Amino acid sequence: LVSPSPTTLDLHSVHYLAGSNDAYSVGNTGVGIKSTDNGASWSAMNTGLGTILHKVYFPNSSIGYFCGNNGNIYKTTDAGVSWVEQSSGITVNINDLHFSSINHGIAVGALGKIYYTNDGGTNWSEVSSGVNTDLKAVFLVNSTVGYACGIGGNIIKTTNGGLSWGQTTSGTNVSFNDIYFTSELIGYVVGDGGKIMKTTNGMHWGFLASGTTNNLNGVTFTSNATQGYVVGDAGTIV
Repeated sequence: LVSPSPTTLDLHSVHYLAGSNDAYSVGNTGVGIKSTDNGASWSAMNTGLGTILHKVYFPNSSIGYFCGNNGNIYKTTDAGVSWVEQSSGITVNINDLHFSSINHGIAVGALGKIYYTNDGGTNWSEVSSGVNTDLKAVFLVNSTVGYACGIGGNIIKTTNGGLSWGQTTSGTNVSFNDIYFTSELIGYVVGDGGKIMKTTNGMHWGFLASGTTNNLNGVTFTSNATQGYVVGDAGTIV
């Protein structure tokens, strides 16, 4: 089933706001679209940008963020009607961001860069990730525990809200593209070559069969954590 879209540009991220009918997507050339009927129809958002946008995330029904190249982080407080650039001071490409509350968030990007905010994106501070290759995704389980993944098999973890990070044991050099945790210790990463890994203790990872060798780019679970979806290149859905 293909929903009608107001754009023909590539879309890179979609975020469904749990408990509502709202969904948001962003992509190439600053495109942003919004649905208020569970994706049945979509309308264009005026992001005010002409650069690539990588991810969009809403911690609640009115406050949302998107990120992109050259350190771009934008915020809305009116459910996507208008967007305001955050003075992040970041210059590298930001690949993903995630919030545990309306104030506390983590952004990850090129060259292993990690930044955190405790004031809703007004200010961002860099912390050491311990890696120097691109980080592609981040997931905050709660206000203290979070995980990030990226190129070269890196899966790193924080237990203090993002102030410091340490390696978990993936045992592979696969490039990971997305990460999702259904609890503080149970999580999944997906990556190139159809690779899926799972942890049940937040530290050690094992491979799961995916049935494909296509690159896998996104993973999410239903709100009750009983059903998961993985998507990837060439229309792959696992």
